[in-house]
Amino acid sequence: MRELIRYELKKLFHRPIALTCLTAFAIFTVYILCLWVIPFNAAVWEENNGELVITKGLEAVRRNQEITALYQGPFTTQKAQSIIETYSFSTDLLIKEGLNPQRQTHYPHNYLYKVLSGFFAQPDGVYDGTTIEEIYGNDLASNLVLGYSQGWSAILSSLPDVFPLWACVLTIFLSPVFSDEYSKHTDALILTGSQGRTKCPAAKIIAAYSISLGGSVILLGIFLLCLFFCYGFSGLECSAQLSPVLPLAHYPLTMGQALLLEIMLLFSGIIVYTALILVISALSKNSFVAVIISGAVLFLPGCIPPHNKLLYTLSSLLPMNQLKLIPLYFLPHPLPINLSDVELMLLSLPIVLVVILIGTPCARRLFSRHQVR
Repeated sequence: MRELIRYELKKLFHRPIALTCLTAFAIFTVYILCLWVIPFNAAVWEENNGELVITKGLEAVRRNQEITALYQGPFTTQKAQSIIETYSFSTDLLIKEGLNPQRQTHYPHNYLYKVLSGFFAQPDGVYDGTTIEEIYGNDLASNLVLGYSQGWSAILSSLPDVFPLWACVLTIFLSPVFSDEYSKHTDALILTGSQGRTKCPAAKIIAAYSISLGGSVILLGIFLLCLFFCYGFSGLECSAQLSPVLPLAHYPLTMGQALLLEIMLLFSGIIVYTALILVISALSKNSFVAVIISGAVLFLPGCIPPHNKLLYTLSSLLPMNQLKLIPLYFLPHPLPINLSDVELMLLSLPIVLVVILIGTPCARRLFSRHQVR
């Protein structure tokens, strides 16, 4: 069985178009890492004795961590006011540096200031008197925890850019699993062999999931490794509402919980889409048809109109919407079904179970019962 799996993996990786797509995807992943995770563009602007001091790169990350350490813990209106008043620049400094005093909140300052100024400061940097209860509501405001979560925000923002493209790569990689045998007429050789209707289809399915899940684990590991070296792993206990990525989440959510939900959605989307590709490949006459149909299924959610709230909400459980994290960002509120956001996202787990128990055996059965011509 191991030899069969190795042979199927070799066939899938041996095609030039698959290697070209994988190379292009690797280049895109490096670009996203440099754009979102590795802090090449990180900067902290501070006023020191009437002078503007700018810190960049990893030094800016360390400085942000030092500033955040002064305020971390339960979030209060007093902390928000203190951060805005302490780190706003003086009008004289802004004029001296050729900056517009009426657009102070558009300048970098530091991580905490950038996150909070949009809610608690006027454009000129003056605290506007807003309380956290007015922004987040009484129930949510009492559970907010402030801390440094820039690294986790970068991960939560960048993975939804990478995984949909990874799904496109899987479309090219996995569509020929069964359909290529039909177009090359090697199905006769396989299906008339002693293990052609049993172990060979199983080996193809295992090889397909090995590529999709193995690649997903490697991809996630690369991002977490870069995160560790640049930011460390602290900040998981911080509230997602006090981050750039989920400032208006409708329910109490820490960065750690948001990360687990994101990983769950990403991997469930990949598993479901892999199963769909296998079924489509087993049904298609050739790999070209399998690629076209698989691609259409992947991008189908983009054709669903958002004004139909019920259909749009239910479509969030389709693979592409899971990979783009539609449930976390764009669903209408209140939801048109009797579920919370998190409960809706957790529905992806039973869907994955159903797909594995039904879709995968279906693909195997379709190929093993294929009529050899």
